[in-house]
Amino acid sequence: MEKVKSQLEAENADLTTELRSVGASRQECERRRKQAESQLVELQSKVIELERSRAELADRFAKLQQESDAIAAQLEQAELRTSAATKSAAAMESQLSEAQVNLSQVYALIFWDT
Repeated sequence: MEKVKSQLEAENADLTTELRSVGASRQECERRRKQAESQLVELQSKVIELERSRAELADRFAKLQQESDAIAAQLEQAELRTSAATKSAAAMESQLSEAQVNLSQVYALIFWDT
């Protein structure tokens, strides 16, 4: 009977030790779960902030792209006007040269005839 009692007490001690070990493991798991949840909340907050920043950058990029397109169109128009002005200036220089030649001929006729 004493032997059975000793075995039961030993089993009881083993179970008590195992129960404490399981309790400690449970507490450790709970601590890790809370830590993981905290990290998850932090990461979700960062993701939200990054998504907001990305949206702002996408809007800014779209606005800058529109400005760039508008400036490119203005530059193209300015280049067309410059080209037209250059051609017009060349035509006017040609007309001026022709007029000077004609004027010289008229002067020559006037002064040679008199």
